[in-house]
Amino acid sequence: MSRGGRRPGAGRKPMADSKIRKDFTAEELKELVMTEGIVSVTRKSVTYTEDFKVLFWTRYNDGADIGVIFSEAGINPEIIGRDRMRDLVRLIRKQKDKEGQIQIKVKTPSEGEAEKPQIPKPPNKPKYTRFSLNEDEISRMYHQVAYMSQELEFIKKIICAETEGRSKC
Repeated sequence: MSRGGRRPGAGRKPMADSKIRKDFTAEELKELVMTEGIVSVTRKSVTYTEDFKVLFWTRYNDGADIGVIFSEAGINPEIIGRDRMRDLVRLIRKQKDKEGQIQIKVKTPSEGEAEKPQIPKPPNKPKYTRFSLNEDEISRMYHQVAYMSQELEFIKKIICAETEGRSKC
């Protein structure tokens, strides 16, 4: 008796009516990275800033359409897609139920505590950095790959010496 129905994965084909999110194209990623309300973007996901989440939730509770809210914030709703926009509503609602409010991180020192000096965070860089590699970064990565290749060959030799050539090396 089969369980779970027909679902993608393990060699099964997805059902015809199932919703599969499309991955972002390079142009869409580039456009999303440049917008204000987005912290980072990958091929499949979007991370929004806390300010945008607060703005979104207040406008959503006022009765505004989610597509209109995204458009007003400068985010193209056609690129994001209706499913991802609804997922943001679910995410914020889940956070609100869990914490009693939207996840806003504000810490105030107690009277007995001395305020610790805050190290400023570097600006958030998007995970998609295809367009921003310079020569130094490329050179550093090339040397890392060469070094790791040498380490791998060394480990292979150690394994070969321990097995005394009984298996293929």
